[in-house]
Amino acid sequence: MEYKRSLRLLLIATLIPLTLFLLLFSSLAALLANGQFEDSGQKLGGDMSFDVGLADLDGDGDLDVFTANRFGNRVWINQGGAQNGDAGIFLNSGQSPGLLDSRGVALGDVDGNQTIDAFVVNNGEREVWLNNGLAQFSLDQQLESDNSDGQDVALGFLNGDKALDAFVVNHGPNEVWLNDGQGGFSQAQDDLGSARSKEVALGDLNGDGAVDAYVANGSTGAEEDEIWVNNGAGVFTRSNQTLDFTWNEGVALGDLDGDGQLEVFVQTFDHGLDHFTVPGSGTNCLLWDTARGGPLRPPRRARRGTRQPPGPAPPRRRRYGRRPAGGTARRSLPN
Repeated sequence: MEYKRSLRLLLIATLIPLTLFLLLFSSLAALLANGQFEDSGQKLGGDMSFDVGLADLDGDGDLDVFTANRFGNRVWINQGGAQNGDAGIFLNSGQSPGLLDSRGVALGDVDGNQTIDAFVVNNGEREVWLNNGLAQFSLDQQLESDNSDGQDVALGFLNGDKALDAFVVNHGPNEVWLNDGQGGFSQAQDDLGSARSKEVALGDLNGDGAVDAYVANGSTGAEEDEIWVNNGAGVFTRSNQTLDFTWNEGVALGDLDGDGQLEVFVQTFDHGLDHFTVPGSGTNCLLWDTARGGPLRPPRRARRGTRQPPGPAPPRRRRYGRRPAGGTARRSLPN
């Protein structure tokens, strides 16, 4: 998941032309060896795309592609695995897992059967698409929300039960959806902030072992980014940190220098990329530097933290969802 989120920074601009992203994989061995990217020359369709997820969707050991599009999502299969073709060459699987105005997708095993599923955020409902293990997706849940203008989603272990939960950001209050372990999601919070949020990245920002959320806000030029602190049970409260970042389009988190601490990589609307580091894991009281030379102000007070084989999931009761009819910078979270 972290690999997917780190690659997403390359795609954060609105209406991503997939050509930009296509494809790191044409020479995966060279990429891993020296970090050099070359244009593979592929153009994966002509869709109006907003987001992309990378994962081994068909279980053959290579990375496939799931795109969230305005007029129908797409699944692109890497031909280098079971297909016995060229690695890094992608063919359309012919599916359209979702025909709504999709804005974000996060990939992960949400039902515990060791296959990679998809949580899709639309300009409307949220959708859970389950994978049969062969990269064939079926709609399992449509999740209604009062916050219809969805923008992005990240999956993580938010309440400590080892089932992937979802943190959804909107143009409006953000949401937390908790997973029952079989892919059944229920809404736990729907009132996190009121900004026009654009993207979210998850990680342990205060060193207490719980997964927190960094939310990038944008569109108006006056809304600062936000950090939402998790109490370990999947309940989030806004931290008292003031972030001198406004009008941003994306964020990514990761330990890029191997020092055990997270770095934050922010894509801005007006001047490219910013980054800052948190010197001192678990002590949010030091000045954080940004790429544009301005400081990220420290908080007013320091905070320290207190499979089964593939197959159909058994029937379950839903609380909020319904079954469908018919079927130079860095990306990371501070510790």
